[in-house]
Amino acid sequence: KGYIRAVAVSPNGMLIATGGNDNMVRVWSAADGTLVKELAGHPRHVYNVAFHPSGTALISGDLMGGVKQWDVATWTMTREFDGKLLSKYDAGFKADVGGIRTLEFSPDGKILAAGGITDVSNAFAGVGNPLILLFDWESGKLLRPLRPKEAIQGSVWGMKFHPSGEFLIGAGGGGAGAMWFWKTTEEPSFYAMGLPSVAYDLALHPDGLRLAVPLFDKTLRIYDMSAKLDVAAK
Repeated sequence: KGYIRAVAVSPNGMLIATGGNDNMVRVWSAADGTLVKELAGHPRHVYNVAFHPSGTALISGDLMGGVKQWDVATWTMTREFDGKLLSKYDAGFKADVGGIRTLEFSPDGKILAAGGITDVSNAFAGVGNPLILLFDWESGKLLRPLRPKEAIQGSVWGMKFHPSGEFLIGAGGGGAGAMWFWKTTEEPSFYAMGLPSVAYDLALHPDGLRLAVPLFDKTLRIYDMSAKLDVAAK
């Protein structure tokens, strides 16, 4: 039924959620692989899914910038977050572009982050501006947008909160690759570094010091942030 675009595992390890090109979110048993529930409601491709750290809610984001919250106990949709800044119809390309390319929760579950691209001027070339939207989990309201301090074209393809919860790391790019570091209380990034190719995701080691970044050039790069953590603390 089309590509699987995203996979997430519940905090207790019992459930696996997937989303993809058939506009559906599916929940599976991690124990035996059986289908637990199909969640319909997204009008277009589902690009990302994420469980709340409490395990009580599942979030899913789509091509149109829609972000839905599902109650894990009943599998009913309880509310939506507005991520439409991350989606646009390109008349020249005759297609919707952008979407919710990455979803992450802060370690304490108080902030939901949705990332992607905004202000797209050329869909085919991926010309636009990287953007992350931070939402207050309790109220559902937008806290602030996060943008790179330096001018760069492309999308945020992956992001992770540091275990301390004090800052967020994004990875992506367009013609060139980059990683950005934001404090959750400030809009512009406080640090950025170039990458040899566009980054399509990132993983953060539990020690909070090492990053694994897969790149378009078919390499996986490991970075040590030990020296940069001193910068973040200032």
